Amino acid sequence: MNVLLVFQLAVSLSPSIIENGMWEELTKVMWDSSREFRKGCDLYRSLIGCVTDLLFYEDAITKPECHGFIIQMSQWMRVTGIVVQGIASHMSRSLVTSLVKIQKKALVDPTPYRDIIQDILVPLLMFGSVFRKQYKVIHDTTEFIQDCGRLYSTNSLIESDHDADSRARAIALRYLLTLDKEKPKDRNWALVVAEGIKTQYTCCTGERRDFANSQKHRYKTRLLQAFLLILPLLDKSECSKDLAWLCKGLIKDHQQPSVRYLQEWGVSLITILHPQLFPDLLSHFLQGTKERVGCVGSFLAALTHVACTSEDDEVLCQSLQYTLPWCMAQHFNTRLYAQVSLRKMWHHCEAKQVTAVLRRYEPVQQCLQFVVEHGNSARNTLNMLNDFYFKVFHPIQHYTLETILHDLPCLSLLADDEWLTIDFFLGVMDTQDLPLCGDLPLHNADQVLAESLPAPWVIKAAGDTSPVEDKDGPSESTNNVQRKITPWKSMVPEITASLDLPEQPETHPSRGALIVVASLIDKPPNLGGLCRTCEVFSVKEYIVPSLSILEDPTFNSLSQTAQQWVPMKEVKPDCLAHYLRTLQNEGYTLVAAEQTANSIKLSEYSFPERTVVILGNEREGIPCELLQLLDVCVEIPQTGIIRSLNVHVSGALFIWEYTRQHLKKLA
Repeated sequence: MNVLLVFQLAVSLSPSIIENGMWEELTKVMWDSSREFRKGCDLYRSLIGCVTDLLFYEDAITKPECHGFIIQMSQWMRVTGIVVQGIASHMSRSLVTSLVKIQKKALVDPTPYRDIIQDILVPLLMFGSVFRKQYKVIHDTTEFIQDCGRLYSTNSLIESDHDADSRARAIALRYLLTLDKEKPKDRNWALVVAEGIKTQYTCCTGERRDFANSQKHRYKTRLLQAFLLILPLLDKSECSKDLAWLCKGLIKDHQQPSVRYLQEWGVSLITILHPQLFPDLLSHFLQGTKERVGCVGSFLAALTHVACTSEDDEVLCQSLQYTLPWCMAQHFNTRLYAQVSLRKMWHHCEAKQVTAVLRRYEPVQQCLQFVVEHGNSARNTLNMLNDFYFKVFHPIQHYTLETILHDLPCLSLLADDEWLTIDFFLGVMDTQDLPLCGDLPLHNADQVLAESLPAPWVIKAAGDTSPVEDKDGPSESTNNVQRKITPWKSMVPEITASLDLPEQPETHPSRGALIVVASLIDKPPNLGGLCRTCEVFSVKEYIVPSLSILEDPTFNSLSQTAQQWVPMKEVKPDCLAHYLRTLQNEGYTLVAAEQTANSIKLSEYSFPERTVVILGNEREGIPCELLQLLDVCVEIPQTGIIRSLNVHVSGALFIWEYTRQHLKKLA
């Protein structure tokens, strides 16, 4: 405890220490000394609090010559804070306390503090690492005990730091809400923060898509959350640049749901708050269609939210005009987004009785009615309309702290340690130290987002293929699941004798009398695919033009080791006629898979037990001179325009039809 008293004395003497040039050296000594007490958690936290108070003391921050040391020490602390929880939260508390005091001074220009804000405050806005699996278990257990409150005495005896990373971010975010948009100086501070956010976001952006809940994914989400908090303080000129930045993100990046939602919402908010930038949004939309068609859905979503908050005829007309062509897009998802956007805009025009738009685009109503009444298109459109983002989400009414920090991360299936409740957010620091000056509401006026479910595409993006259960309804059990056949169990029972596998009816595999001749085929993929089909249906023998095909990697990739189980024989095309005559003399019926003047439909032909199916070349089919040797030609009935099937597909149909007719004999 004597050490703590010395540290506290040093903080109380900070003005004199800074004035006499001892501040830098003393801060280093205190930082190095505190490491010796890392095992005593409570004392160590108190010591670190003193170190950060001295480092970020107001008098030191106001001296530009001290900034280099402050930034260097902050980087060391932040790196250590990744391993030792609690350091970053002390950094946030000490830093924002001094920044608030500095801000209170009249006409303070943020320019001298640009490096402090962008190199220390902004990294704290995105602070927090991804828990490894073993630490995640510890974190979740500690959180559960903490939530039990007085039920466990340990909560009264020991202070927990399981939420220290979230606390560091929350304190930094609380600072942003001390900025008042009515004060020009605060708007200047917000501008510097916005620049830092965009710089850090650029550092997180790579060529590939981020994995769900990866470090970069979380960084991007946290930075965009902070950006939305300061958005009301940014003027039109800055918002024009920010709109271009967000739209570039939609065009270039294929983002995780939480990032995509925040980008789209940011685009909508900027355009709603500054209607003069609506033409800029349309311009970015057009540019996006040229660079990456996959971004059209995001632009349509943003455009829909803008249109559905406007009653301006020109805005609504242009929104419909830019949406209509995509209702006929080649890509299904783009088409679906366009139809949903069109429907939502049209209903908004009807609700607001925007008669000029309704009259101008009157045929749209008939198109929408057609979509609703016809097949899968209607079902898909209605499913998309039930997505919370189109059904209940309102870009202005739900522009609250609760939506940004809790509801949207939850509906994006972001990891639950990223969800910040309002109670937690308000509890990180006293309101007297960090007053809430912004106009951003804390809570939503309704509970529609809290009661909503994640969209199906979000579930798919998160890698969860299980259906989302209705919160109010019973869950349905799944009775029909895949059951893969394991034919090798009956072939080599000693392999599975020691395995606890589900019992299957004992089978005695026998091969039929069908011989498949593929000597005229020269493409390895077709030969490999046919080999697999022959093995699956127990063909007696598979004839190929050369056994050297077994060494071809393409053949092997298609055959899937079937060549190890099906009997194979080499018959070169030049020797095929002689080979077929030999089989004919042995009592086999030679069946050609070919379209000829006298061919019989496959559905009308009965295969003799001893059958040889001859398949033709991919381009030339079966030569005319060879057809004269065969007993019958059978063709597959077709109803389309293309004149023939791939030879592998044709062969598979013939093999299956033979197997179907002789199934009882093969069993």
